[in-house]
Amino acid sequence: MAKVISQETFDDAVKENVTEFEMSVEEAKEETIKQFQAQGVNLANIIVDLTVNSATGRPILLEKIEEVKTMEQVTEGNRQELLEKLVVISEECSKTLPHRVLAAKNGANDIFLVILKHLLEAKSRDKEVLQKVLENLAVLSDKQPDIFTHNHLEAAKCVLQNESDDKVIQECLRWLQKVCVLHEMNRQMIIDGDTSKHLKIFLTSKSGMVIRELCSLFRNLVLDDDIRVEFGKAHEHARILAESCLAELTKLLYDFKSDRDVVSDLLLTIATLTVRNEYCLLVEDVGGLQFTLTVMGEHSGCLKLIREGLKLLKALAGNDTVKVKIIQQGAAPLITTLLSTHRAN
Repeated sequence: MAKVISQETFDDAVKENVTEFEMSVEEAKEETIKQFQAQGVNLANIIVDLTVNSATGRPILLEKIEEVKTMEQVTEGNRQELLEKLVVISEECSKTLPHRVLAAKNGANDIFLVILKHLLEAKSRDKEVLQKVLENLAVLSDKQPDIFTHNHLEAAKCVLQNESDDKVIQECLRWLQKVCVLHEMNRQMIIDGDTSKHLKIFLTSKSGMVIRELCSLFRNLVLDDDIRVEFGKAHEHARILAESCLAELTKLLYDFKSDRDVVSDLLLTIATLTVRNEYCLLVEDVGGLQFTLTVMGEHSGCLKLIREGLKLLKALAGNDTVKVKIIQQGAAPLITTLLSTHRAN
């Protein structure tokens, strides 16, 4: 049976080669790998490509996390240093899932939450630091949503309730998106926590990016991708979001009609939430059907928009009354023309 070692043991060996034998970082890593392989050690569970500080021989990721732990309170004197460290941690965690798992095991998730809470409690919030902390939480949660807790949700709701800066809101929405993927319990916690009322506020935003991130979150909240749960609540979540936001989402199509990316996201989101017969009528009543056919005709060359428009038409056709109106408003020849145009796709 092959021997196994911990990440800490591997890192200590690299450090020793750098500090004691004055090797370069690359030489130290190569030598460490050779040493352990010669001893019959299986390195499959080891991150061998961590960025290492050439002066100390330690992984930069772990060094920066430890340094951030000493900076819970953001002050004018340390904010720039904190921002620099957060940038490095974000860059390192963006590389691979093992990097993010290692960061979480070494307390990154906990210290980010502590700093976030301190920022939210401050009389004058530092928007730039707040944005960067939320960005780090989103990166850290990517493909490891188990680290998200009720305390994290309360902090996120506080951000949504009290912040109006577009960039801050975008990062918060991205964070919530990440923790929804492959995690039914997180989705249920977010919905059951009445978060939708905080999200609905941003349907009045004039920022196309905020609307797009909001749409992405809505779609993630109705996923059914967690194999650990036998029966999810995707349909129930779609019902809750539809009854709260579907009419407003449909009306937004007209507000952003010149932005094809926003319109595409809105069409897909409306189609995703239109899970009941009565919702088809609701979308048609507020102009969703007419807009969809018009925009598909005007932007026949935009493949993404056409694809999402067809998905919405398919969803709306689930209602017999709307199905008739789709044909009456000239959808058949339009769809035939579009299929001919994009035959190669």
